Amino acid sequence: MKTKKLISVFLALILAFGGLFSLTATAAEVVYEKNCPLIYVPGFMSCEIYKNPGTEQEEVIWPPSSDAILGAVKKSIPALVTVAVTKEWDVLCDTLIPAVNEFFEPAWLNKNGEADNTGVNFTYPSKSAILSSREITFRYDWRLSPIEISAQLNDFIEYVCKTSGYEKVCLQAHSYGGIVTMSYIDRFGRDRLQGVVLDSTALFGETYTGELLTGNIALSVDAIRYFLSYVLDGTEYQSLVSAAGELLSRAGILDFVINFADEMLEGIRGEAIPQVVMPLFCRWPSIWAMCPDEYVDEAYIYSFGKACDCDPAEYAQLIEKLKAYDNTTRANMLPLLTDTEKQCRFGVFSSYGYSSVPITPSWNSNGDGVVDTKYTSFGATVAPVGKTLSEDYISTKDPKYISPDKQVDASTCLFPEKTWFVRYLKHSQDHGNFDELTEAIVYCEEEVTVDTFEKYPRFMKFDNNDKVLSENTKDDNNIFIRFFRAILDFFEVIKKLFSKVF
Repeated sequence: MKTKKLISVFLALILAFGGLFSLTATAAEVVYEKNCPLIYVPGFMSCEIYKNPGTEQEEVIWPPSSDAILGAVKKSIPALVTVAVTKEWDVLCDTLIPAVNEFFEPAWLNKNGEADNTGVNFTYPSKSAILSSREITFRYDWRLSPIEISAQLNDFIEYVCKTSGYEKVCLQAHSYGGIVTMSYIDRFGRDRLQGVVLDSTALFGETYTGELLTGNIALSVDAIRYFLSYVLDGTEYQSLVSAAGELLSRAGILDFVINFADEMLEGIRGEAIPQVVMPLFCRWPSIWAMCPDEYVDEAYIYSFGKACDCDPAEYAQLIEKLKAYDNTTRANMLPLLTDTEKQCRFGVFSSYGYSSVPITPSWNSNGDGVVDTKYTSFGATVAPVGKTLSEDYISTKDPKYISPDKQVDASTCLFPEKTWFVRYLKHSQDHGNFDELTEAIVYCEEEVTVDTFEKYPRFMKFDNNDKVLSENTKDDNNIFIRFFRAILDFFEVIKKLFSKVF
């Protein structure tokens, strides 16, 4: 009898807790009604650039074709081999710079930052496409000033509203698309906006862009190794290449390669920056919009003076265009953000766990491989990649704001209750896993925060193999797991080779 009573009590408890969990799950269901169009504003290099767009003679000039890439490589290899022995950097410049310019020149803007007969080919969608699509993508020439693009976005939003019959739209902006979106809000207001989601945006810049525009270039073995980990994450070769990199590093081979590359960069810097870097990147206003505030003044001095010994008057119209953004959207960014959060349904996605581009001293700035987490989150305190926040620091903070891996303190970001952090989600990764959360943020009647849905907590993790989001947990990527993954990857490569041979 006692046993039966115990079993009954146990079952009753299960049912009671089961009911509680059921109620919790029901309360956390993602329920909304889509009541206006959702427009996606993509980021930098998000669409093809054409020569003679919209005509019978149109041709893609960016991204470069495989033939163009192979052609540039073939022209450069002999000079690189010769210079590796002779160290005659002038010879390398004579060969390398024309090859690189031939490769990049089609995408150059003129000295005023304007496109000469190049651009995108964007056809507005039909009414049926607008009404039936989950998301409508706005296409634009990502080389141009965000002020110019924001006017195009305004025209597109007005078209979507008029065509669909809706008074408002929602925007999901990624990367440079966030800068375009804030420039739109700065110029045209929020009357047409119901919701705004900012996904890994560069509103406050990218550290490596600021360092490149100020000539701060450097290479290191660790930077290359971390970058390879970023590039290969989610592929069958990740652990194998990482293990090979470790061996090459211990053998001193990577150090030799990096030292040569450093020497080469120093040797060609004087000619490469004015003849290659300046015509391409420094004439793209979009690049300047992604320069962090603290680098801007020095970047103007370096890029339009020290770097190429040019007359700034040559670039007067371009500089005027760049400063127009600096004096408006850049200067107003914080109030623009805080007012948008108050007046619109609003959310922020920020990723971390990867190092930055491996050619600047700040390569170890924790981010999504492109934009620093401290910038995409609007102020979170983040440990350098591969490190954790100190225990002394963590002990003074509310634990709910500290990521399980102890890399991020969300309490210092601008909107701690509306910012979701995802570990190991690459900047270029398809962010479709956020579709449901994005729609919930902009369409739910009640305000959505990091506590609204159990399946979307403040801290999450992205599995690059299975392509799924899950709750973030402590890092279990220890040396034994890495060792066995490397073995599994090795056998996977062998299997693929055999399948191709036989």
